[in-house]
This record gives sequence, C-alpha cells and structure tokens, in this order.
Amino acid sequence: PVKNLLAWRGVLPDDAIARVLDHSFFPSWHQALRSWLRMPTCVFDEVLEWYGGWKAELQVLREEGSIQKQFAQALEVMKATMAAGGVGAAAEENVVDSDSEMEAAEAS
Repeated sequence: PVKNLLAWRGVLPDDAIARVLDHSFFPSWHQALRSWLRMPTCVFDEVLEWYGGWKAELQVLREEGSIQKQFAQALEVMKATMAAGGVGAAAEENVVDSDSEMEAAEAS
C-alpha cells in the first residue's frame, strides 16, 4: 500500500502524501516497532535493518518535516530501549514511557 501511495507523487503534493502516512501508516508502524522491541527474542540489528529499509523506502519524502519527525521518534524509542539495557522485557518500562511521550508529541 505504501508503494501505491507513493505512486501518486506528482499528482498529489508531497505534503498531502506525508499527511496520509502520518495518520494512516505511522501509528501502526510505531506500534509494530514498540511491540517488536518488547519481545525477548528481538534482535536489535534486525530492527535497525527494518528501520533503514523503511527510511530508504520513504527517501523521496525526506524533505517533509513530518516524515523526519516520525523517524526521529522511532530513533528515540530505539535509543531508550538500548539505554535500558537492550530489548525485551528488561526494556519494557522504558518503551512504555516512550509510548506516552510519542502519544503526547502526536497530539501536538
């Protein structure tokens, strides 16, 4: 679906496509990231590869501030997880705190 949305570039302005991603894609994307980081079997290198793949996929929208913000928020969640000592149950509390911070940021 994201590739189909990106196919509209040139017809729709990039900021309109970014808004659709902000409201319809990124909430689920962030939830998937946080869920993955909570898994005891999570391999952080795989998370980084996944993140990098999505960042490359959306490279065409790199100038859109909202897209930059979404990736920056994801990096903060990953950093918080690593600061808590890694992935899985040990990082659960820190990821939950990041969830609250992200929800507050999304509301603003």
